[in-house]
Amino acid sequence: MDIERLRSAYRDNGVVRAICLHMAERDQSQAETRLHRIQQRLWQDGQPYRLSELIAAFSLLEEAGCGRFMVGGHGWASRFVWLVRSRGVHDVADGLMDAGEIIEEPCELARADELPGDEDIDVVEHLFRLRPHLTVSVELPADLSGREARRLARFVSVLAFDAEA
Repeated sequence: MDIERLRSAYRDNGVVRAICLHMAERDQSQAETRLHRIQQRLWQDGQPYRLSELIAAFSLLEEAGCGRFMVGGHGWASRFVWLVRSRGVHDVADGLMDAGEIIEEPCELARADELPGDEDIDVVEHLFRLRPHLTVSVELPADLSGREARRLARFVSVLAFDAEA
């Protein structure tokens, strides 16, 4: 593990910090962390990161030697596979623990961060040029139904600040 690279990513990237803090608060280290699940958990903690931001953060953690980001497909969810004890990454990044403590010590790893009844939902990020210098993104289920699209359209229509006819 490249400790300096990890510490630099932790210091300079708020999403990396959020991931590391989240992992430190877990009951067990994880073998892997599903992308959509950590996005949901961080959202619940008031940290609404986009999937692209989380992927970039996991790429930084991969460069630091903490694990490997695996792009989903063929029934597999996108996920980060940890090569170290995920609960200790925060303490190493923050200078509170030596890297050897999270690498050498074998541990019982939890499989993903699943809760009973969890299901993987494949999402697709869509970019939309709203104005000449403003592109917005929205992440929607890959199997979005017509009914869901109409509900979403009604929701977006009530967000306007002016009353155009």
